[in-house]
Amino acid sequence: MLDCRIFANTITPTMKLFLNKRNRGMTIIEILIVLAIMLGIVVMLTRGIRGAKDAAKEQQALVDMNGAVKTSLIMRFARERNLPANTSKSTAQILTSLMKGNVSTIVGSPIKSPWGTNYLVAYSTTGANKGVTITVEGHTAASDPKVVIPIEDFE
Repeated sequence: MLDCRIFANTITPTMKLFLNKRNRGMTIIEILIVLAIMLGIVVMLTRGIRGAKDAAKEQQALVDMNGAVKTSLIMRFARERNLPANTSKSTAQILTSLMKGNVSTIVGSPIKSPWGTNYLVAYSTTGANKGVTITVEGHTAASDPKVVIPIEDFE
């Protein structure tokens, strides 16, 4: 360490104040301000990451519903329609009896959403959702992923 006695005559009172303050370290207020800034940065980053993850899950759910889930339901309907007991039934009658509840139960194999919940199916003959509607269990807002398969796809 440098011996200050050698430079004792050259150190001004202002320099002494600076050296004393510097040796004391940071005050508790300064530390709290730094921590608050760091916490704010962490919060902003985690919100951005969480939002991106939710958007990716919604996109994956739409891909699943338009792909594997839709195909599985149409194939299950085709199998049901070809049963001897159902040859005289209309498409609407088969869809009414078949398309209710959980997709995994209907198709006979587990199909889960990106959130780990089930895809749900409902059949309607009226309104804007005329056809078979696929939704995600627990996601009921208007902006949540939803796919409507028109009745014509089953005929």
